[in-house]
Formats: sequence, structure tokens, C-alpha cells
Amino acid sequence: MKLVKCFFVILFFIPWQLLGNEQMLYDSANAAYARADYQKAINLYDSILKSGKISGDVYYNLGNAYYKINRIGLSILNYERAKKINPTDENILFNLKLANQRTDDKIGEAPQLFLTQWKKSLVNLMSEKWWSIGSIILFFLSLTFLFLFISSAERIKKQIGFFAGLFFLVSSLFFVFIAQQSYTMALENTEAIIIAPSVTVVSSPTQAATKIFIIHEGTKVIVLEKLDDWVELKIANGNTGWIKANQLISI
Repeated sequence: MKLVKCFFVILFFIPWQLLGNEQMLYDSANAAYARADYQKAINLYDSILKSGKISGDVYYNLGNAYYKINRIGLSILNYERAKKINPTDENILFNLKLANQRTDDKIGEAPQLFLTQWKKSLVNLMSEKWWSIGSIILFFLSLTFLFLFISSAERIKKQIGFFAGLFFLVSSLFFVFIAQQSYTMALENTEAIIIAPSVTVVSSPTQAATKIFIIHEGTKVIVLEKLDDWVELKIANGNTGWIKANQLISI
């Protein structure tokens, strides 16, 4: 009996206690931010994330705290992480735009085909998680209407069940496809933010390599390859080169 009682304490009490601790940390971090103790707020928000609690709100607030102490690279990094979780949040998008305006590099994107741009915009409307959840909901709706088609004796209900079931089934498959595209893009395009004040990009992963161009803190790049303590990156205009791995952090 005691063992059973202990089991229920472990199963139910501890998770709720941990949740309570995270909420207390979050409230303390917000209070520290409100009284302009930004470094303490940063430490507390980091503690929440290190505990495994991934939250768009925490990333957003952490980005705000870094912005207040002029760590623009880390501010953009956390806004971008928040955006991955909540891609349509207006506050995140607005603050990210403000932070990007404070970067030194204004790099125009390389021209893309219209279909490529349209596909990227569509995929980025929601995160992979929400595309997947949407596909599941639509699939169950299709089953509901197909059951109506099979079980109903009335012609009008059978027609509604058939066409609505078919519509939701096709929509579910479309959402699955977009979720898969989102996952593939995330794997192929590992985005990162430059956190060093100024970085010289070189032609190969050696100290003696030719210097190509310079980029600055806050610039978003795509990581193409990793080799020891070097990474090959690509910037928005398509130019590529190598830098030290400790000069950027992946989103």
C-alpha cells in the first residue's frame, strides 16, 4: 500500500511541483525585468529553458532583455527562436524587425523564383508542429463525414458526407505534405545568428585562408557544413565562406 502511495506521489505531485517552480522562475524573471534588472531576468529565463521548458513567451522575453542591454545578436537569436514557435505573433515580428534595424549589415536576398518564394511563405505560415496537428484534426473530420456517408440512408446526407469527407481528407494530406516540407527545410537550412561583434569570413577552414568579406553581430546566416571548429555559411545574397563555430549560434 505504501509503495502504491509513493507511486502516486511521484506520478502526480512532482510534475505539478516542477510546473510550479517554472512558473515562479518566470514570475521572478518578469519582476526582475520590470525593475530593469535585465541580467538577473536573463539568468532566470535561461534557467527555465535549461530545465527543458521550451516556450515562445520565454524566448520572446529573453530577447527583450538582451535588447535592453544592447546584445543585439542574442536578442535576434531569441526572437527568431520565439518566431519558430509562434510564427504569426505580431509582437515577436515587430520586435525582431526593430532588432534587425540595429544591425550593421543590410544584405539583400538573392533573387528567387516566384514559386520558391510562395512555397517558403506558405510553409512559414505555421510551425511544423501546427501543420501536423492540423493534419490530424482534418483527418478525423474526414473520418466523421465518411462515416456519415456510409451510415446514412438519406441521399442528401450521403452526398454531404462523401464530398465533405473527401475535402477534409485531401486537406489533411496537403497539411501532411506542408509539415514534411517544413521539416525538410529545417534540416537542410540550419539557420544561425552571428553573435561576435565583427567576423571575417574566409575562403577555407584555415587561419591562412583568403579573407572574403566581413559580417557583423545579428546577421542571420545558413550553416552549410561543419568541420572541426569551423562552419561554412551562406548569407542572404548567396555568398559563402568559413568562420569559427564559436562566432555564431544556431536558431
